[in-house]
Amino acid sequence: MSRADEAAPAAFHGQKKDAVDIVGRALFCFNDPHIYSGCQDSLRLGPQGALNVPPASTDAFCGGACLEETELVLRCVDGVMDNFRFYNGASVGDVRQALGRGCGRTGLRGDFDVLQRVGYGDGYFYGGGSRRPVSLVGSLMMMLTAILLRG
Repeated sequence: MSRADEAAPAAFHGQKKDAVDIVGRALFCFNDPHIYSGCQDSLRLGPQGALNVPPASTDAFCGGACLEETELVLRCVDGVMDNFRFYNGASVGDVRQALGRGCGRTGLRGDFDVLQRVGYGDGYFYGGGSRRPVSLVGSLMMMLTAILLRG
């Protein structure tokens, strides 16, 4: 076995550890007590990518701590991992688009559907690009979430 062949597994092992660390840091953004402190738990964005804001809670969400704290979570996640995908396949941009629509002053106010399809050319794409299948990073995120929730 050549030195290159011996070095490759070691280099790959380091990348796996780095990926786990990066995903772990991104997931911490959702539970960071310095970020989420005033928003009601049921209205918080989590790694699943859904914004579960009932129509009756729109004004409280958009006018209170929840909107600001959700933006902080998105900045945190985006700062750790610029191509972050939520479990549902949405990007940070998709969530921001849903926040703008849901908190806007149009007829779409209260619509926080992160995966709402937007017509684009001949096909349909989510706001931030085509939906991608669950990747290695997505799988790692799900495993880390399970581990963090148990511990």
